[in-house]
Amino acid sequence: MLRNGDGPVVMLRADMDALPVTEATGLPYASKIEGVSHVCGHDLHVAWLMGASRLFSELN
Repeated sequence: MLRNGDGPVVMLRADMDALPVTEATGLPYASKIEGVSHVCGHDLHVAWLMGASRLFSELN
């Protein structure tokens, strides 16, 4: 939680979940759990949230 005194409040949200999809890419970062993978882009949502949070913290 970032705080900057009284005033307007901004809330950012990102979601991360897994889909019932078997990942067969063979890549080193592929899901290690059979039948479950993060292939729908939600990891990008979290990355964007972290980037926005970093910018806000630097502007604080």
